[in-house]
Amino acid sequence: MANLPDLGKLPATIHNSNAAHLSSLTQAHNQGLRRSLKVISQRKSDLEIVTLDANTLYRDAIANPSAFGFSNVINSCMSSSRPCGNPDQFLFWDGIHPTTAAHRIIADTAFSALQEAGVIKHPEISHKS
Repeated sequence: MANLPDLGKLPATIHNSNAAHLSSLTQAHNQGLRRSLKVISQRKSDLEIVTLDANTLYRDAIANPSAFGFSNVINSCMSSSRPCGNPDQFLFWDGIHPTTAAHRIIADTAFSALQEAGVIKHPEISHKS
């Protein structure tokens, strides 16, 4: 279960008068989600919930872009009707959505969380002769 990235920090919203309100809504949503998942886990002991902290992942990427292979985490790759020439260096494809490179990081992080939780076993490497 993934939480939300800060909706007030997206290229489409960061300079908007509602940015602070969107950030507050994101925080409230993520806190409510965390509480709900805790309640569900306590009621259903046989249910395993694995979480993905997308909010922290995005915050870390924005704070330290080069650690994630990005050179631009503020603007979107798509401007007007033309994409940029180097989309893998951008966090955002458009004003809201992540690029393929960002999706890959999200997927890898989610996969690692599932492996760490034991939901997905480490694949055995077989060598064929």
